[in-house]
Amino acid sequence: MDDSKIIVKEKSYINSFRGLEVLRFVLSFAVIIWHYQHFFYPFVPFSHRELFFEKQPFFESLELFYSQGLYAVHIFWFISGLIFYLIYSERICAGKIKFNAYMLNRFSRLYPLHFVMLILVALLQHFYFAQIGNYFIYQENTVKNFVLNILFTQTWGLNKFSFNGPTWSVSIEILVYIIFFVLAGVGFLRKGRGVIVTFIFLAFLKRYHLLFLTDDIVTCFYFFFAGCVFVYYYNIYQQNTRIQVTALATLIVTLIALLKATVIFPKVTEEITAGLDIDILLFSIIAVLSFLLLFNLKIFDRITTRSFQFIGNLTYSTYLVHFPIQLAIYIMLRPSAYSMFFSKGFFVIYMCTVFVFGKLFYEFFELPIQKIIRNKFSKTL
Repeated sequence: MDDSKIIVKEKSYINSFRGLEVLRFVLSFAVIIWHYQHFFYPFVPFSHRELFFEKQPFFESLELFYSQGLYAVHIFWFISGLIFYLIYSERICAGKIKFNAYMLNRFSRLYPLHFVMLILVALLQHFYFAQIGNYFIYQENTVKNFVLNILFTQTWGLNKFSFNGPTWSVSIEILVYIIFFVLAGVGFLRKGRGVIVTFIFLAFLKRYHLLFLTDDIVTCFYFFFAGCVFVYYYNIYQQNTRIQVTALATLIVTLIALLKATVIFPKVTEEITAGLDIDILLFSIIAVLSFLLLFNLKIFDRITTRSFQFIGNLTYSTYLVHFPIQLAIYIMLRPSAYSMFFSKGFFVIYMCTVFVFGKLFYEFFELPIQKIIRNKFSKTL
C-alpha cells in the first residue's frame, strides 16, 4: 500500500471540503450537549426529565442541541459515507488498496482510544458501583458486553448501551466499513448507478424493517450510503455555485413543507415517509451543503488548513472522553442533589475539561499510537 497517495488524497479533501471539519466539530459539540442530561439521571428518571430539561445551562441558546443532539450521529454517518466514497472508492475499485491495509487504517484510527476509554470506564464504574450500588447511566456492564466492547462489536446485536455507551455508533460504522469495501471491491460503486441502487435497497430494508436485528444498523448503512450518493453528485456540480445554492434553497423549502405536512396531515405523512427519517436526511444534506458553501468562500482562504484540521481532529477524542469525564466527576464530587448541574459556571468548566482532555488524548495518545501501528504493520500488508 502506498500511504503517500492516501495522504495526498486526504489533503485534497481537506482543501475542498474544509467546511466538513467545522461541521464535525459542531456535531461533536451537539452530542456532548445532548449527553449533558446524564448528570441528572442518577436523581431523575428519563420519564420525568421535564423536571430539569429546560433549566439546563444556556438552554435558550443551546435548545436545538439539548433537544435534538442525538440526531448528530446520523449526520456523522452521512459525512462518513461522503468521506469514504471520496477518498477510498476509486482506489478500492482499482485494487490499489487491499482489505488488510484498509482495515489497518480504520483500526489504528479508532481502536486504541476506544480500548483505553473502555478500560477506564470499566474501572470507574467499579468504583461508582461500590459507592452507589448501581452503575452510572449504562447498566448492562456484564462480562459478555465487556468482551463485545473489546471486539468493538457491542452494537451488532440487540444491546447498544454498556460501558462507554456513546461508542455504540462507532461500532456500527465498522460493520459498514466492511460492506463498503466489499461493494467497492467488486466494482459495484464504480459508477453512480451502483451507489444509487445500494441506497435505494437500503431504504427498502429500512422502510420495511427487514434483515437487521435493530433499526440502528440499517439506519447507519442508510445514512452512510446517502452520503456516498451526495458526494457523487456534488463532485459533478462542485464548481457550479449557482446550482448548489438553488439545490440548498429547494431542500430547505422541502424540509419546511414536510414538517408542516407532518403537523397538518400526520397520518398521511407518516404513511408515506414511515421509517425513512426523511426529515433527518434532508437536514443532513442541508447542513453539509451549507457548511461546504459557506467555508468555500474566499474569505476563509485566509485560515490555514491546519486550523481546520485542528478543529476536525478533536471530534473523535471528545466524543469518546466525555462520558468517562462525567463518570469521574460523579465519583469525585458525590453530589447530593442535581441542582449544581444547573450552574453555568459548572457547565463551562465541564465543557472546557472535555475539549482539553480531547486535545491531550489526540495529541499525546491517539495520533502517536496511530503512527506507530501504521508504521509497524503497513509494510507487511
